[in-house]
Order: sequence, then C-alpha cells, then structure tokens
Amino acid sequence: MNGRALWKRALPVMAFLGAGFMTACDKPIPEPTETTPIDPVKVLKFGERDVGYDSISYENVMKYANNPHITTIIYFLDSSNNNNNYTGFSTNGISKMRNYLQERLDYTSKATGAGTFIFGLKKPSVEDSLWFVANGWKIRTR
Repeated sequence: MNGRALWKRALPVMAFLGAGFMTACDKPIPEPTETTPIDPVKVLKFGERDVGYDSISYENVMKYANNPHITTIIYFLDSSNNNNNYTGFSTNGISKMRNYLQERLDYTSKATGAGTFIFGLKKPSVEDSLWFVANGWKIRTR
C-alpha cells in the first residue's frame, strides 16, 4: 500500500475522531456553587479596650447563628499583652459581665467562650468563677 492510499483511509478516520472531540467542547461548563469553602467555626473577638463589644451584638451573632454551614461560634477574649484585662472590675462588675455574656450565649446554642479574663484584686464569686470556666473562658486574678 502506498502513501496516498494510506492517507485516503486514515483521513476519514481522523476527521471522525476530530468531530467527536469538537462536540465535547460544546458542552457548557457548570458554574461553581461556592468559590470559597465556609469555615464551620466563626470566632468573634471582643474586649474591654481594643475591639469593644459590637462583634457579639445580637445582629452580628444571629448573622452567623442562622447560617447552616457554621456549627460553632466562639466569643474570644484576647488578653495577650494585657489588652483586655478587667483588673478595675469590682466583684459586682464581674457579676454584671457574667450576666451580659450569659445573654449573648443565650442567643444561640452554637455559642461558646474562649480566652482568659484577668481580674484584679477583687475576685469573682465562686458562682461566677464556675460559670466562666463552664462556658469556655479561663480566669486569672492579680
């Protein structure tokens, strides 16, 4: 078989295969449903001196609580470098802080605490101490 006869037979086969590949290019590419994965844990920082308490406001917390992809919301108190120490709080002030945080924990069952409260010479009551620890925070006194 000469070269010309080979091309006569091979050319229709190559055209058939090429047409098959071209139809595959016509299929639409599905759009991705999400561009970035959602982290199931949302950390909301709060503190007396650096970030305030807006992050744990009802509106902000519920934005994450109503998201089915978020399973845990952490109220994080960053006390590194003494940014958020509560040394000026009285025992009564510590109890008020506990009540304030209890309201925020009651917003959703997904919420928990993390971080360390640094209290001054006024120590929290035993009940308050146990509450802070039971809800994920640590406490220190100076």
